[in-house]
Amino acid sequence: MKINNDIEEQYCSFNISKLLKEKGFGRYCFYCYNSDGTDKNLLELWSPGCEGGIDLEDWCINYNLPHFNLISKPTLSIVISWIRVNFGIHISIDFDSKNWFGVITTLPNKDREIYGEYNTPEEATENSILYVLTNLILN
Repeated sequence: MKINNDIEEQYCSFNISKLLKEKGFGRYCFYCYNSDGTDKNLLELWSPGCEGGIDLEDWCINYNLPHFNLISKPTLSIVISWIRVNFGIHISIDFDSKNWFGVITTLPNKDREIYGEYNTPEEATENSILYVLTNLILN
């Protein structure tokens, strides 16, 4: 079997990132969006002309702070953890014989809801997070 290492971490869309900011997400992130939804390059933001020798761990910032006027762009995986820890809702993704779907579990009583039918696990994850942020976390 040939191993495929050409994969990338999945980041939240602009719409989800905006909702997260509204819901109080304040975790440090490497990447962010401008207020118009375009990607903001971390190196452009902090060190113009200095592409080498930067340890990105030192540049992880909470871009949702008011003085930045930016929107943090977290990974899907950290958002799933943030939602579980702060709101007691766990999101997992599963597959039946045809589709990927979200399994949304409300803790501690473990009520489960199956959400959506998607072609990829990334679509199922993104849409399940969007559903939780717009329908289950009301503040």
